[in-house]
Amino acid sequence: MSDKGALRSRLLRGELTHNVIVLSGWMGRVPAPLMVLLCLIPAPFTAQLFAAWPTVAAVLAVATVTDALLLWSLPRLGISFGPVQGPLVVFTLGRHGLALVLALAFALVTIPQVWEVGSLVALQLALTACSLWGHLVEPFAVRVVRVRAPILEPSPIGSPEPPRAARIVLLTDLHVERLTLRERRVLRLVDDLAPDLVLFGGDLLNLSYVQDARALADARVFMETLLARHELRVVLGNPTVELRHVVRPFWESLGVKPLDATSEPLVLGGAQLRLYGLPAGRSPTKDAHRLAALLKDHPPSPKEATVLLYHLPDLADRTPGIDLYLAGHTHGGQIRLPLMGPIFTASGVARRLAKGTHQLTTTLLHTSRGLGMEGAGAPRMRFLCPPEVTLVELVERV
Repeated sequence: MSDKGALRSRLLRGELTHNVIVLSGWMGRVPAPLMVLLCLIPAPFTAQLFAAWPTVAAVLAVATVTDALLLWSLPRLGISFGPVQGPLVVFTLGRHGLALVLALAFALVTIPQVWEVGSLVALQLALTACSLWGHLVEPFAVRVVRVRAPILEPSPIGSPEPPRAARIVLLTDLHVERLTLRERRVLRLVDDLAPDLVLFGGDLLNLSYVQDARALADARVFMETLLARHELRVVLGNPTVELRHVVRPFWESLGVKPLDATSEPLVLGGAQLRLYGLPAGRSPTKDAHRLAALLKDHPPSPKEATVLLYHLPDLADRTPGIDLYLAGHTHGGQIRLPLMGPIFTASGVARRLAKGTHQLTTTLLHTSRGLGMEGAGAPRMRFLCPPEVTLVELVERV
């Protein structure tokens, strides 16, 4: 396949955020030292808007070099494994954009030059601190999110048996580049939670490493460890990330058959469930029709609680007959800002549904923030959106 054809095959119609991330990966073709030099060019032009422009130019240049050194060091320290080029452009645009806002404010109010420079330095230091937190700390601060789902049929009145309950752990968007402290912490947390069942919601590998042998081997180590201790069910994620000719043989070699528009009756902790699994296609609209056909062909019994595992939350308004809908894909936005929330969600659902638990008429939706991070030229950072292991506690309806 030509480079142009390979690029086209990784794009999704109507998925602007995903497509921008894919295209950003092509910045990696520019040699990193040259990209650093290109990102230094705007410094003297932005600085012209400030009275103390030589000092301001130096501050902005130092900030750019600091960003480049951080991004260069991340794979060498085994923290994350993205390129320098794309994130450096993003950070440079952000720093200069906020510097322009500051310059506009100074144009309206006359202040001493030392305050002007001090304000800019404080701003750039704050941005550097956020970057360090987002790259070095938050991606490894895995949180357990507990969801209480009252979807089980109540025990008969007067029954001597204890109330029915079951524990399900949801993992999604692992996006393995290499095994890091994050993946090892996830395995420890799952063991501590002692679930009756583990569900994996798709996107095993990072977009930049979908055919990388080392990433695939490390993903195998993770899943073999998980399978040795827990029962697992799986659906496939985005077709541009979950390349079917890569992930299907991967799961088959582990003895796992991903749920492929199929349903499975389960008994967990005395509770009767029917698990519906739907792999993500290129069109959520078409997937909604597939779900409707699946529910028609495999209706649950009156005693079965229904659980849907589907990578995206985009079927939120098309799940009649589903009691619990578990999804991921959005990463919760991955980078969230105070008051604003997620910058991007890569989903067609309302922004409020991009993470967390929501009651949608008769369906309880939980959208996980996921575990990994976007690939290609996207920054390998999380901010105000830590990775998530979800514990879903199924209990009886009141």
